Formats: sequence, structure tokens, C-alpha cells
Amino acid sequence: MRTRLDLSRLPKASGIKSLNTRNTTPGYTIPGHINRQHVLDRNHPAVRLSFHAFPQFTCPDFNIRALPKATLHRKDYTPPNPIPPSRKRAKKDISLIFHTFKKNTSKLAVVRSRLRSKMSAAISLVVTRDADGVEASQLSGASRCGTAERPPDHAHKPAFTLISNPIPKDYVLVLRDWTYVISPNLSVYRTSLPELVCNVRKALFTIKDKATRLELSWRKPPPHRSRLKQDIPVWPKSISGPASEGPTSRSGHQRLDMTPSVVSTRRPDRPRLDEIAGGRKSFQPRKLQTQPSTAIPRHIPRLFSSSPPTSAVLELTQKANKYSKEPLGRPGDSTPDPSPVPSPNFQDRMFTNCDPFTQSKQMTGGKGQRRDK
Repeated sequence: MRTRLDLSRLPKASGIKSLNTRNTTPGYTIPGHINRQHVLDRNHPAVRLSFHAFPQFTCPDFNIRALPKATLHRKDYTPPNPIPPSRKRAKKDISLIFHTFKKNTSKLAVVRSRLRSKMSAAISLVVTRDADGVEASQLSGASRCGTAERPPDHAHKPAFTLISNPIPKDYVLVLRDWTYVISPNLSVYRTSLPELVCNVRKALFTIKDKATRLELSWRKPPPHRSRLKQDIPVWPKSISGPASEGPTSRSGHQRLDMTPSVVSTRRPDRPRLDEIAGGRKSFQPRKLQTQPSTAIPRHIPRLFSSSPPTSAVLELTQKANKYSKEPLGRPGDSTPDPSPVPSPNFQDRMFTNCDPFTQSKQMTGGKGQRRDK
């Protein structure tokens, strides 16, 4: 049942007592712009959207836009976590960012501070008390709040009164992973609190509805693909023999064994010592069923086999034996030259059809001279 709220005598809240705005916003925002190079989470699907694609609510007094926390800009300095509270309080975390521009509000800092405080109080009443602003004529005893007592510039507007609605258990009006960017105008300074609460309530419900639908669109599964082609089994062609020779699977399709037939190299089982000592039946090792290898043996040529000598080798050998018997040196010397015998190839190339004097001359480079005794 709806009850009228008296701000001077508020009853105790049944659920959430107040709102917590400290250490709930991990970044900051730039009005009307999202810098995708410095966001908190580049993989979030909201990063691909434009700034104007996110839910918002606009009225003559203020403008509220909700942004996912993943699209906030990263701070240069992140303060450490605060000291945890000594006891658990019934508070609700909410991320709020106020853009109080001097052009839309005032040059005085105290006025801009009052605007932020008034907007925060209205949001707290809506979230914690489920407050709403209704016309005074709709409630009993509202004749005392006539238009004659109101200011002249607000005489044409209906008078609003604060009421409190019963809060259900599953009442969640604040989005957890979203940040509310609020831009108040100077008219909020003179707007009555019941009227401001009425507009704030409409804004929160509108933003929650739009943001919920946007989150559901991000969680949609990928487009369905037809599985007709996947259901048709495609089996490879048989390699050795027709398909009817191989085993079949449960579904009746041909199953091919693609593993090559390799001779097993497993050693036979050995008898245990207790069987030998106990005099049991003689141990019979298991016979492994091996398949003959179908691999074609590779042809290895006989590289190291002895082959008959060729005619050129025989001719060189005969010439080497012929010149090795003749003594080397000058014609009058009695002692032979102790120089080693050259190889057959060298003799065949240098000493063909030469006398012993010419042979020694060629070996000394043409400097040898004949000396007579």
C-alpha cells in the first residue's frame, strides 16, 4: 500500500539503507566520445557501438545516460583498495558520474555542488524507498497544498507529494556493470523534490529496460547453421580391396583401418619364478599373431663388391713395372739415385719414351748438366 513520505520523519528502511558511490567507478568518461584505444576492456561488445547507441533519458531538468563500465577510459593512476569495513552494512553500490558544466549550470561552485547533492538524494529515495512523486489531488487531504501557497512562476504546475511503494524482494533497479552519467541543468536547483523524484524514477526504469534488452542482444548465440551436410557421413576410399572386406561400425557404414600392418616386436612373456619352483605345468608363452609386412623391399646396389680391372689400369701397371726395374741417375754414376719411385700415373705422364738422362733432367727442372771425369 502506498504511504505518504515525510522527509522529517522517515521510517526505517526494510532492505537497502543507503547507496555507496565510493570506489565504484573504475574510470572516467569524455562527454560524447569513447576512446577505443584506452578503454578498460577492448573485447567487450559495447566497444564497437557509438556513444549515442546506449540508453538515455532526457527531460527539461537533467539528462541521464548509462554506459557499460568496459567503455570507460582507463585512469593514469589507480589508488589502492580501501580498508574493508569492520561490519557489513546494507548499502547498494552504484556508479555515478556528474557532468556539471558551467554553461548549463552556474559559475559558482557551491551551486554546482548543490545540484549534485540534490540529484543524489533523489536517486537514493527511489532506490532505497521506492519513492515516487504523485499529484496532491490524487491523495486524501491534499486540499491543504493548494496552488495559492506556491510561487507565482510554479502556479500553473500541479503540486506533487512524495509517496512510498512496497518494495518486492526481487526489486533491482540499479544495473551492476553500468555507469550512470548525469548532466543536470540549473532548473534542478528550483525544482521541488517530489517532482524531481518522479522524473528520476521514470529515468531509471527507462534505462533499465533498454539496457536489459541490449545485454540480451550481446548474449545471443551465433546464427544457426544447417547440419544437413554434417549428418551425411563421408568415408574415404578403400586402399587395399573392396569396401565390403573391412569391418563395419554400429551404424552399418564401412570402417577402414588406416594403420599400416607392422610386424610386432613385443618380446614373449617369461615364466614366473614361483611357477618354476612349484613344478607346475611347463610355461607356454603366448603366440603373437603377426601379419606379414606388405612393404616392398628397397633395392640396395652392391657398392663394395670387387669388379675386374679395366684395360687402362692394366696398361698403367705394366708401364710402372717396366720403368721401376731401370736405375735412375746419370749415365756414368755407379750408385743409383735413392729418390723414391714415382707413382705409375706420374711415370706414364712424364717419362714416356725417354732415356734415363732425360728422365733425370726433367726431374731436376732442366738444370742438370753432364760432367765428364
